[in-house]
Amino acid sequence: MGTPLAVARVIVLSSRTGEQKRKGDGQSSPCLKAGVSWPKNDESEGIGSPLSADTYAQQEIAVACDPTAIAADEVEEHLALVKHLLFEAFEERQELADGVAWRFATERFGDLCRYVDNESRCCPFLSFTLEVSPGRRALWLRLTGSAEAKAFLLSGMQTIAHK
Repeated sequence: MGTPLAVARVIVLSSRTGEQKRKGDGQSSPCLKAGVSWPKNDESEGIGSPLSADTYAQQEIAVACDPTAIAADEVEEHLALVKHLLFEAFEERQELADGVAWRFATERFGDLCRYVDNESRCCPFLSFTLEVSPGRRALWLRLTGSAEAKAFLLSGMQTIAHK
């Protein structure tokens, strides 16, 4: 059986992940506490490609945010976290064919789990992938989706950046 680090290397965070459970060391993590789930294909042979097709992603979901999905008393704090993470705290940002990826120091893991927990409720049309590199040298957050979802994401980022 693989080591817990090998099992936990890629975490697919999505509001469409279905019922999945973590295998490994049984330790609780900020993402597990936030209610996010682990990939289904985490057998000892490895967990597969982080960009593999997600059967849940095939569902048709309208590209529109639901501002009521985040509790009213959490909205201001969430927006501050979004601005901090996606515009200030990242080490690298890359535009992808189907979205955007940010690289962070691994110390941001808990903040990113909180961000994904709220944002995936507000924006269920996006797929959220959080990848921890071997040896915890880097942490990548990928937000991906359809061409329409990517355009919406980039437009939203421009709006937030100019506030």
